[in-house]
Formats: sequence, structure tokens, C-alpha cells
Amino acid sequence: MTTIAFDGKTLAVDSQGTSSGIITSINEQKLFLDVGEFKAVAFCGETGSYRKVVDWIADGCKDDISVKGDWCAVCLKENGDLIQYCDDLP
Repeated sequence: MTTIAFDGKTLAVDSQGTSSGIITSINEQKLFLDVGEFKAVAFCGETGSYRKVVDWIADGCKDDISVKGDWCAVCLKENGDLIQYCDDLP
């Protein structure tokens, strides 16, 4: 399970990757800096989706997101506001 934390200034996320309850990585990139209008973007869910979602966010979230799967992105704006994007989960 991913942990994402925000203290009003700093956005942080763990780096462990798991699949079906099995640890697959202890060094997974789940935090991306300077993505489009956002200072930082933290992810949880399917790691294979992250890069495509980062590209979509960097492009200004134009059109509907076409990346399907179990993922969620927590995005930190320069002013400290948080915005969340998630796939339409059942």
C-alpha cells in the first residue's frame, strides 16, 4: 500500500512497488517534479501507468485521460493547493 503525505508544504510518497501483495521493488519512482503547472505529482496504483499520466498532466490535461488501470495522482500546485486525478475505478 502506498503512503502519500502532505504537511501543507511538502508532498512525499514511499518508493515500494507491490503487485498482488508481493514486493516487486523498493526503489520505484512515484514522485515527479515540475510537471506542467504542478510543483510535484505523487502516484499510487499501477506503476506502468505513471509515465503516460505524467505526460498527460504536463500537456495540460487536454482531452479525457485514456490511461486505464488502477492509479491515482496527487498534484501539488505552487500555491500549496492539491488536485487529485484518478482513473474511473469500478
